[in-house]
Amino acid sequence: MPCRHFIICFSAPAILLSSWNCKASESVYVSRIQPLFQERCYACHGSLKQESDLRLDSGNLIRKGSRNGPITLANSPDTSELLQRITSDDIDHRMPPVGK
Repeated sequence: MPCRHFIICFSAPAILLSSWNCKASESVYVSRIQPLFQERCYACHGSLKQESDLRLDSGNLIRKGSRNGPITLANSPDTSELLQRITSDDIDHRMPPVGK
Protein backbone atom coordinates (compact mmCIF):
# COMPACT_ATOMS: atom_id res chain seq x y z
CA MET A 1 0.00 0.00 0.00
CA PRO A 2 1.44 3.40 -0.90
CA CYS A 3 2.21 5.42 2.17
CA ARG A 4 -0.22 8.15 3.12
CA HIS A 5 2.38 10.90 2.72
CA PHE A 6 3.12 9.77 -0.84
CA ILE A 7 -0.56 10.00 -1.70
CA ILE A 8 -0.89 13.44 -0.10
CA CYS A 9 2.27 14.79 -1.76
CA PHE A 10 1.21 13.73 -5.23
CA SER A 11 -2.57 13.92 -5.02
CA ALA A 12 -2.98 17.40 -3.52
CA PRO A 13 -1.32 19.17 -6.46
CA ALA A 14 -3.07 16.91 -8.94
CA ILE A 15 -6.45 17.52 -7.33
CA LEU A 16 -5.85 21.25 -7.45
CA LEU A 17 -4.64 21.05 -11.04
CA SER A 18 -7.44 18.70 -12.03
CA SER A 19 -9.88 21.48 -11.26
CA TRP A 20 -8.26 23.60 -13.97
CA ASN A 21 -8.55 22.74 -17.61
CA CYS A 22 -4.94 22.51 -18.82
CA LYS A 23 -2.53 20.04 -20.38
CA ALA A 24 -0.19 20.14 -17.35
CA SER A 25 -2.92 18.89 -15.02
CA GLU A 26 -3.72 15.96 -17.30
CA SER A 27 -0.02 15.09 -17.49
CA VAL A 28 0.31 15.07 -13.68
CA TYR A 29 -2.80 12.94 -13.41
CA VAL A 30 -1.62 10.40 -16.00
CA SER A 31 1.93 10.08 -14.69
CA ARG A 32 1.39 10.13 -10.93
CA ILE A 33 -2.21 9.74 -9.86
CA GLN A 34 -3.76 7.43 -12.44
CA PRO A 35 -1.54 4.45 -11.52
CA LEU A 36 -2.60 4.74 -7.86
CA PHE A 37 -6.26 5.16 -8.74
CA GLN A 38 -6.03 2.26 -11.18
CA GLU A 39 -4.65 -0.01 -8.47
CA ARG A 40 -6.90 1.15 -5.64
CA CYS A 41 -10.02 2.86 -7.02
CA TYR A 42 -11.03 1.70 -10.49
CA ALA A 43 -12.79 -1.42 -9.22
CA CYS A 44 -15.53 0.85 -7.84
CA HIS A 45 -14.91 4.11 -9.76
CA GLY A 46 -13.70 3.09 -13.22
CA SER A 47 -15.22 2.46 -16.62
CA LEU A 48 -17.01 -0.76 -15.64
CA LYS A 49 -18.48 0.36 -12.31
CA GLN A 50 -19.22 3.82 -10.93
CA GLU A 51 -20.40 3.90 -7.33
CA SER A 52 -22.15 7.23 -6.69
CA ASP A 53 -21.73 7.93 -10.42
CA LEU A 54 -18.09 8.78 -9.71
CA ARG A 55 -15.33 7.94 -12.16
CA LEU A 56 -11.68 8.47 -11.38
CA ASP A 57 -10.22 7.25 -14.65
CA SER A 58 -9.64 10.67 -16.24
CA GLY A 59 -9.08 14.23 -15.15
CA ASN A 60 -12.26 15.37 -16.91
CA LEU A 61 -14.34 12.80 -15.04
CA ILE A 62 -12.77 13.78 -11.72
CA ARG A 63 -13.69 17.40 -12.45
CA LYS A 64 -17.25 16.27 -13.23
CA GLY A 65 -17.61 14.80 -9.72
CA SER A 66 -20.28 12.41 -8.51
CA ARG A 67 -24.05 12.43 -8.18
CA ASN A 68 -23.44 14.16 -4.85
CA GLY A 69 -21.59 17.05 -6.48
CA PRO A 70 -17.98 18.09 -6.97
CA ILE A 71 -15.20 16.12 -5.32
CA THR A 72 -12.42 18.63 -6.02
CA LEU A 73 -12.25 22.30 -5.10
CA ALA A 74 -9.80 24.49 -7.03
CA ASN A 75 -9.77 27.24 -4.41
CA SER A 76 -9.50 24.90 -1.42
CA PRO A 77 -7.87 21.58 -2.32
CA ASP A 78 -7.29 20.67 1.33
CA THR A 79 -11.04 20.49 1.84
CA SER A 80 -11.78 18.59 -1.37
CA GLU A 81 -13.94 15.54 -0.75
CA LEU A 82 -11.55 13.39 -2.78
CA LEU A 83 -8.49 14.39 -0.76
CA GLN A 84 -10.38 13.96 2.52
CA ARG A 85 -11.42 10.44 1.54
CA ILE A 86 -8.13 9.14 0.19
CA THR A 87 -6.16 10.41 3.18
CA SER A 88 -8.61 9.34 5.89
CA ASP A 89 -7.54 6.75 8.45
CA ASP A 90 -11.22 5.82 8.91
CA ILE A 91 -12.10 3.02 6.50
CA ASP A 92 -15.79 3.95 6.68
CA HIS A 93 -14.97 7.50 5.54
CA ARG A 94 -12.79 6.25 2.69
CA MET A 95 -15.33 3.64 1.60
CA PRO A 96 -18.84 4.52 2.81
CA PRO A 97 -21.63 1.98 2.43
CA VAL A 98 -23.03 1.72 -1.09
CA GLY A 99 -25.84 4.19 -1.70
CA LYS A 100 -24.37 7.04 0.32
